[in-house]
Amino acid sequence: ERLYFLAAMMLSYPMLFTLDRANIESFLLILVLLWWRMRATGKEVLAALFLGLAGATKLYPLLYLLPDLVNFRWYRLFLTAGFVALFSLLGLMLLPESPAECIRLLSRTMKFGHDVLVHRHIGVPYSTSGLSFIKFVIAWCFSGNLDLAKMLIRVCSEYCYIGSISGIIVMLLAGWKLRKKEEWKLVFVAAAAMMLLTPISFDYKLLHLFLPCILFITSKSEAGDYLLAVLFGLLLIPKAYWFMPAYYI
Repeated sequence: ERLYFLAAMMLSYPMLFTLDRANIESFLLILVLLWWRMRATGKEVLAALFLGLAGATKLYPLLYLLPDLVNFRWYRLFLTAGFVALFSLLGLMLLPESPAECIRLLSRTMKFGHDVLVHRHIGVPYSTSGLSFIKFVIAWCFSGNLDLAKMLIRVCSEYCYIGSISGIIVMLLAGWKLRKKEEWKLVFVAAAAMMLLTPISFDYKLLHLFLPCILFITSKSEAGDYLLAVLFGLLLIPKAYWFMPAYYI
């Protein structure tokens, strides 16, 4: 059954999308799975190492620390933060420019990417971000008033950080409410936040649903399983807004 599930993962849409885009997200998935495995077997240092490497590669996997944050497990939090700092420093030292220059260039690159993908709306197609969904809803609801639709979409792009901050607050509140439940539910909340809260969130992020999905399938049956199955299904649906009229984006 494990081999069948692994084969299904390798042939799934998120994995094929990731390979088609040659994105590093599949490497992050391996690190996250290793993190959970080491964590489950009590190997705290190795678990922190794997998640720290994932967090140093792309920042948002650190949201998986939600179970430790709401349960005040400071040792795991600081240990992971130490590995993030270590791997980030090693990465900067391997580059030909000085660390300060590398950080400056990285900042410029990220600003350019944010401008192209968020403000110029190139990131709307194949995006699991909640911001892309809101833009699509605005374009659909105000299809008869192009100027108003463009203005609302522009405002959403300009102040998207407000939605991200609000979403993080909601994630923390949900995590606090679920802190006494099985930890895989907190992992599910963190994975959903990774996809929905970041303004730039392409479909390769759907890979992060695999871990909570595996844990959900192997968990004990509960009364709320139907609702969770629906949520997993909705999140796993590919989000392709190519049919959104071109003059909106």
